[in-house]
Amino acid sequence: MRAPIILAGIAVAAVATAFSAYRDPNRHDGVRWATGAVEVSIQQDGSDDIGDGSDVAALQQAVATWAEALAPAFTLSQGALSSSRGYGNDGVNRITFIESGFPGGTDSALGTAIPSIVTGDPSRLVDVDVLLNGEHQGTWSVDGRPTGIDIRSVAMHELGHLVGLSHSYRSESVMYTGAQPGTTFRRALSDDDLRGARLLTSGGLGCGEERDCPLLIPLAGIGGSPERLTCSGDTCLPGAVGYGLDCLDNGHCTSGLCLRDPAAASGADPGACTEVCTPGSCPGGDLCRDVGGGALRCVPGRECASDSDCGALPNTCLFDADGRYRCGQLCRMDSQCQAPARCIDLGYGLGVCKQPGPAPNGAECLQPLICAGLACRGDGQTLSCATAPPYQDGGALPDVPHVGDGGWRPDALGSDGGAPADRATSSADGDPGPGDDGPPGCACAARETQGAALALALVPLLVLAGRRRARSGQDRR
Repeated sequence: MRAPIILAGIAVAAVATAFSAYRDPNRHDGVRWATGAVEVSIQQDGSDDIGDGSDVAALQQAVATWAEALAPAFTLSQGALSSSRGYGNDGVNRITFIESGFPGGTDSALGTAIPSIVTGDPSRLVDVDVLLNGEHQGTWSVDGRPTGIDIRSVAMHELGHLVGLSHSYRSESVMYTGAQPGTTFRRALSDDDLRGARLLTSGGLGCGEERDCPLLIPLAGIGGSPERLTCSGDTCLPGAVGYGLDCLDNGHCTSGLCLRDPAAASGADPGACTEVCTPGSCPGGDLCRDVGGGALRCVPGRECASDSDCGALPNTCLFDADGRYRCGQLCRMDSQCQAPARCIDLGYGLGVCKQPGPAPNGAECLQPLICAGLACRGDGQTLSCATAPPYQDGGALPDVPHVGDGGWRPDALGSDGGAPADRATSSADGDPGPGDDGPPGCACAARETQGAALALALVPLLVLAGRRRARSGQDRR
């Protein structure tokens, strides 16, 4: 499966919106800011890869987008540009590229948020720095090119952590755990991003329905355990939720079934509440598949979860340009696609057959699938529909390893590796808690600073575009 490195004419399955937040270990609530007004400072030099100032402008636009969404209940403002690339609990919420000594814990991390939290009752955010990986990621861009990592999109994700949001199961969300080169749709906040951020900055836990309430995920080193809140009356209180909402344990779901995300980089990232199914019975046309041991479960919001859901090559499961997981056909020239589809470079290392969208050249866009020319490009400020050049290097498709049903992550299984993938065992059952599994740097890490009740946590965003699976179905990381 070509997984991520985070529509007219396109069928989109329905999935309940959901969000997760970092848990206050002493309350049934997320960790919130100690103040309702937060100022951020952007480092003036931006990325070493871009010299025209458009990188700094992209960071400023990301802050402005969040600021507009949070107003008037919460004020997020931009201070003067900073000359320092320093980070830590210094009273400055800095956004900076780190060109040497990036602390994200893994070369594949695009960025990381480092929150300083005063622990107590309540625990409060007092400083958050956003670091972008200029040391190991040399493909930063602002113009929507298919091989570039969009600065504004990554900054949007890390600023979500600054607000207090954790990762989301929903792949179209700004807060989804990974990012694919060339994707720009995360320049705009999704409904679940907005719900979560507004709840955390509202000063309360008011709700109208269960999707208004978060899954609370503890930061390692701060304490607490995962907790699911649901809407009881008009207040978010501990309880189980329904289909498609974020979960980390079977007890978080009214069905008693929590399915871990097979594409997530870490077992600490949320799964979704699911249900037993037969083919064609899942809500919104979601995928029904065997997740291990003959157990058929719905996979909320997904058309595919591994290549085997899409048939034989050249069909494969793609993290698409709009954030959806769907089946696609690999190609190397237009003639390998069924007209009017074209073979387009979307950053996978091969072309993908895509049907033209309805929007004409010049129309504003956030992703290319709505465009008649199948390209969404710009100068860093605004993206517009354009005509993509054909992906045409000739030759036959290479021998790309095909992922079979072994594509489900081992950490989606029980602790003995033999339970169905929707069995989320608790820490008492021997399953590592959040932050204890996954590849290095993919989970949160925290430590207490000496002399103060402050915890510093690393919250990385990973680039997964280069990941390929071996023929056995195991990940090569």
